[in-house]
Amino acid sequence: MPKKIVFFLTIFFLFSGRIVFSYWPSGPSEPIELAYAFTERDNQEGDFDLAREAQFNAVLDYTLMLRSEEHIENYLDLCNQFGFKVFVPLPYYDNETKILDKDEIKRQVERWKSHSAIYSWYILDEPVLHEVPRALQKEFYDFVKSLDSRPISMAVNGSNNAGKWKTYFSEEAFDILFLVVYPYVKGTAQYAEFYMNLYISRFLSYKEGDYPVIPVIQAFYDSDESEILNPEGHLQEMYQIFQNHELVSYGLAFYAWRPGGNLIGIRQDISIYNEVQELISLNKVPFPTSSITIYPNPCNFGIGQEVKIIYFSIDSEVVVCIYDIAGNLVRTLNENDGFSMGGGFAAVVWDGNNDRGEKVARGVYIIVVTSSAGTVKIGKICLKEE
Repeated sequence: MPKKIVFFLTIFFLFSGRIVFSYWPSGPSEPIELAYAFTERDNQEGDFDLAREAQFNAVLDYTLMLRSEEHIENYLDLCNQFGFKVFVPLPYYDNETKILDKDEIKRQVERWKSHSAIYSWYILDEPVLHEVPRALQKEFYDFVKSLDSRPISMAVNGSNNAGKWKTYFSEEAFDILFLVVYPYVKGTAQYAEFYMNLYISRFLSYKEGDYPVIPVIQAFYDSDESEILNPEGHLQEMYQIFQNHELVSYGLAFYAWRPGGNLIGIRQDISIYNEVQELISLNKVPFPTSSITIYPNPCNFGIGQEVKIIYFSIDSEVVVCIYDIAGNLVRTLNENDGFSMGGGFAAVVWDGNNDRGEKVARGVYIIVVTSSAGTVKIGKICLKEE
């Protein structure tokens, strides 16, 4: 059997337990890669093609259900054509009066629930921030669930105020949670890492259930005058912080595709587009995060970084093989290429060269750690441009 076939069969069987989710019977067969606030509805600007090229497989449009039925149907049909799962917002809750418009919710859900493009009903946006009572969140969830069995999602941003979390964060009102952090705004960008870690730690202190979490990465800004900043490399920085908190497993969401309807962002800035593609590629192949540690990830060899591959091994010789995504062997490393870390842990160091001493290209690489005892551990690394 050719080596590439053996490689991909190994990858398939080792990963198969990670890509079948058990939160509900119709869980996804691959991580969600969501274009959040995706405002294109007819592909006149070619955004559907661009999103597909970037490997997105899901979309969310905040105002979709406020459009005409013909508009909604055409949009859902187009999403079906491009293979996009649709998260459908149900904007029938009044923040001022705290009242659900159940008649309109029922009409919309009953009208569209048979459409195969719809993946999830998105019921609330940042209920902690908007102080939506927990009981009302649960009422909204139960009502929609009584109409359709699809998973229900919401986004939580909220506050670092412990009292707000305790009062307004309910795990009984969703099946999928979008975790939103917006650190790259004027006046706070220099504290982005601190702010993200503080907010995520607050969320994790109140997280008790076992449910899918999709981190939202702040991807684009809407104009040169915007309060939202877009510093170079911030997508990878946000991704790494979410990864450090072990929140990158179910999928990623990128906010926003075309905020305000203008074209600044992914269409005009090729560096942003490349970063989006890299992170989605990195997230496409799940792996057991507890098996090995790869740091830094993503990595940029062009600024002097080296990849450390850390593994647990006692009385066993280890070989580390690095493959490209086509299954070609790129580099073989062993214990002579690394060092002991004590406590049974060891690490090898990869300098970004292949076995011929040539620098490898940017992209996603698969790392396979094999011990003489017969254990196999698999990870992945994303390499950035110099």
